[in-house]
Amino acid sequence: MRRPAGAGEIATDPSKAQSYILLSGAITVLSCLCAGLINIGTGAIYGAWVGRANLAAPDEGAIGGAASTATAQIVSGVVQTGISLVVTPMIMQQVGSQFGGGLSPEMLGVNMASSIVGSLVGVCISVVIGALMGALGGVIGALITRRR
Repeated sequence: MRRPAGAGEIATDPSKAQSYILLSGAITVLSCLCAGLINIGTGAIYGAWVGRANLAAPDEGAIGGAASTATAQIVSGVVQTGISLVVTPMIMQQVGSQFGGGLSPEMLGVNMASSIVGSLVGVCISVVIGALMGALGGVIGALITRRR
């Protein structure tokens, strides 16, 4: 029976990492598609509420959809950053021990600093993209459900 490649085997023969890399890429693409649909859906829910209540024109659905999705992205980013700051040092220590020794405190510090900066940049980008998708969903929701 063949067992999966361990970290030591991958380090000596990088071709064994190909299946892990392909799986990681597939999960990333699936995650990106789901996030886009959720952003559009969040805006569409707000736009549908505005359109059904006959409160405003579709442009109000766009503004509200963008605001609601941007807010959701900010909350999601803060939670994700918090979890990353807790879990990343544990993962890095485990990976370091697999390759012949733990990581030095300096390396862990650099990793944490880069994680924080990367998370802040990621939150800003996701807020902008999420707001654009939420605005699109808000217009669609308002147009579909508005009463004539």
